[in-house]
Amino acid sequence: MLRVSNEPLVGFCFSSRIADDVPREAVLRLVRRAWSDNRRADVTGILRIDGAALEQSVEGPCATILALAARILTDRRHGRIVIRSFAPIAGRRFAAWTVEGLVPPAADAAQAAPWRKLRLLSCADLSVASPPAARRC
Repeated sequence: MLRVSNEPLVGFCFSSRIADDVPREAVLRLVRRAWSDNRRADVTGILRIDGAALEQSVEGPCATILALAARILTDRRHGRIVIRSFAPIAGRRFAAWTVEGLVPPAADAAQAAPWRKLRLLSCADLSVASPPAARRC
């Protein structure tokens, strides 16, 4: 449930690549923790995963998004970060924080394969079902 706040809303959108030395299990832990933290912090948006490529758009109270952006920009698990936008927004585009593109493989394949071998949907496929305002950052 979204909280009502007088603090201005800010949107932050970026793309990055998962660092080569980050194991698959760490990515899955990161996604689970982000979901929990973002829900608690009143952050909404979407994380799209396509192989090692990430695209994320988050929105929420200004102080919360500033702190989140600082953590993301200094996190060594992210590489080649490109900031697409960081600006005040008039209203939210997302009702919650969600993840698209991550589909765990069968258990036996997961044991032998690095995390990049996960079956991942392409961002182009995902954007077809997205409303125009939410397609890209």
